[in-house]
Amino acid sequence: MADDAEIIHEQAIEALVPYNEIEFEEPTEETPEVPFDEAEKLGTVKSLFSQLDPAVVKAQGDAIGEIGVAFRYKQAKELLLVRIIAAQGLASRQVARLSVDPQVEVQLLDSVEEDIARTTTKKDSNNPVWNEILAFKVEETEVEESRVLFRVKDSGDVIGEVMIPLQDDMLDGEPIWCDLQDQRDWSISGALHVRVYYTHPTTLHVNVASAEGICGKNKNKTLGPLR
Repeated sequence: MADDAEIIHEQAIEALVPYNEIEFEEPTEETPEVPFDEAEKLGTVKSLFSQLDPAVVKAQGDAIGEIGVAFRYKQAKELLLVRIIAAQGLASRQVARLSVDPQVEVQLLDSVEEDIARTTTKKDSNNPVWNEILAFKVEETEVEESRVLFRVKDSGDVIGEVMIPLQDDMLDGEPIWCDLQDQRDWSISGALHVRVYYTHPTTLHVNVASAEGICGKNKNKTLGPLR
């Protein structure tokens, strides 16, 4: 088994062109100004949602770092090659620490075996560079249906994560930079269509219109009425 893993790793390294230099570009887009009255309303709405998943009320600029990755698919070997390039702006979840010891955990969410692979750990770095390649066995017909989860950890604590649904134009080996968000449960999926609006002074209205593709943790069980 160890020999097979070494062979896959060697094939992965040969399949991608190495990145000789990694350039970090400062964001060029400025956060638009929000009129005072709208900002006041937004703050009230966010406070009312404070008990919900933080992802529901994420505002621009709330990302907790970003990660750069790249993908290639080797059809002959049925290998999905994932390059973890680097991360920027990582922050410790522990108040007493400023720097982190980050490691990236990569998981194929839709694979039968739920494959998980990990990078090495970088010590005391909020802007780590890995430039490491992980290989996953994926059939060609399943590549574009795959969802890849990148979870950045610091000594076991999750700093942030991002899920990327693969598309054909992502498999060219070009770097993709994504914002990291708070951890969530990816075993629960689906879409809920709602309309949310606020009326002065203290009323938040939430109208639930419909739902589709709802899937719970037990995918073999049919869900009952949603409430």
